[in-house]
Amino acid sequence: MTEAQQRRFYFPVWNGCAVANNWLMTKGRLRADLAAQREEVAATWDDPAKEVYLQVVTLAEQLALRAHQAVTADDLRRACNWVASDGRRLSSGDLDNKQTNRVAQAPAL
Repeated sequence: MTEAQQRRFYFPVWNGCAVANNWLMTKGRLRADLAAQREEVAATWDDPAKEVYLQVVTLAEQLALRAHQAVTADDLRRACNWVASDGRRLSSGDLDNKQTNRVAQAPAL
C-alpha cells in the first residue's frame, strides 16, 4: 500500500473502526473495556465475525503483554492487520489490496 493510500483510505477506515469500538486513547489509556466487549460479542455475534473479533482482541492483549503494558489502540490496529493478513504482517504499509479490504470490512460493535 502506498503512503497516499494509507492516508486517504486505510487510516480513515481505521479511525472509523476505532471510534465505533471505542478503541480510543485518553490520557494514555484505552477507553474501551475489552472484557465487557468480549462478553457482548460472545453473547450477540455469530461466526465468523465473533471469531475474528476474538482473534483481534486476544492478539492485542498478547502484544501488550509482551511489551509489559496495557492494551493500546495501536495494539488493536496491529492485531487487525495481523488477522487480515493471515498472520504474516503487522504493518499497514505491508498489506496488499485484498488484505486492506479485509481490514476495512471488519465489523464494529
